[in-house]
Amino acid sequence: MRAKELAIAASKNACHKRNLQFLDGTTHFQKISLQRNESGRIRFKRRYGFDYYDGQGRCSSSIIIFDGHVMDIDLTP
Repeated sequence: MRAKELAIAASKNACHKRNLQFLDGTTHFQKISLQRNESGRIRFKRRYGFDYYDGQGRCSSSIIIFDGHVMDIDLTP
């Protein structure tokens, strides 16, 4: 699965688990950097932003994808 598709799927899933509404059906690219993985190879670390609705208003959040895996999802309003 490509990074953007992984970011969308993981963001939707995280919102669903917390009873939040994932908005716009997509993520948007924010940042790319390089980082070494566990075996020492340099890989891309990508940060995507997305929006969700928490029952009171629209909130912005982010997800980090590194080496084909979700590294972090920030759902703090």
